[in-house]
Amino acid sequence: TRNYSLPKITASYRWAMVFLALSAFWPTLRMGFLWDDHVMIEHNPRLTSWTLSNLKHDFTTDVFDGHGDAYYRPAAQRHAQAI
Repeated sequence: TRNYSLPKITASYRWAMVFLALSAFWPTLRMGFLWDDHVMIEHNPRLTSWTLSNLKHDFTTDVFDGHGDAYYRPAAQRHAQAI
């Protein structure tokens, strides 16, 4: 049998990945909210505080509270609240 090993990930390789990721997404940092971001983030009263009620809501309902597509993303809700 052959012994296959993964290539060693060096610091320069990691920095190259960080540079590529930043260069790809840097232009988006100047953009404002788009499409459903206004409803999901700007006008969402449940993102203002970390309460048990809000946490339960995020894991049991969709992000539009029934006013749109059923879009269940609890991790996105928690991330938006953390910002």
